[in-house]
Amino acid sequence: MVYVNRSDRVPWYKTTGGSTFATLPVWDSTWRCESLRSIQGVLVAINITKGATKYPTMVKTSDFTTFQSTPGAWVGSTTNSATENVIGDLTEPLIDGWPLRDRLILYANNETWAMEYRGDNLMFNYKRLFSNRGIINQNCVAEYNNTHFVFGFDDIWTHDGYQNKSIAFGRVRDFVFNNLQR
Repeated sequence: MVYVNRSDRVPWYKTTGGSTFATLPVWDSTWRCESLRSIQGVLVAINITKGATKYPTMVKTSDFTTFQSTPGAWVGSTTNSATENVIGDLTEPLIDGWPLRDRLILYANNETWAMEYRGDNLMFNYKRLFSNRGIINQNCVAEYNNTHFVFGFDDIWTHDGYQNKSIAFGRVRDFVFNNLQR
């Protein structure tokens, strides 16, 4: 299954071997998300707009999916596992997320959070990992050997989900950020 998302329209999907993209079923036509990722068998929509109302710190998860199937629900009920969470302690909009082992790491400009599957009726935990560390834009993180390499707002850094460190120093860091057009 391939998913494509743009923040100005409903997400699309295409099955493996399919020839065309279609809008994601059971996704409300008035909703938008900044980023769409997958973890632990669910789709995760990040930074949500519902109609005219923006929820920049909201994370929505779909019901669990099966092979070659789209999610059956995005609105939680007693018969599915869909969730919706506004991270109240997050002080700025979410930009993107990327899997790291069994967690989804959520990034804002200057904050990094972890979303972990609980396995009970609350479904996911949300925990701040780092303050003053974040991402500059979508798709500015790469995973290698259980480590994220992140192009941040003012640093290029790496972390394993527990400890972080800068990987750009002195002239290299100055060159990159002094020549960057934001």
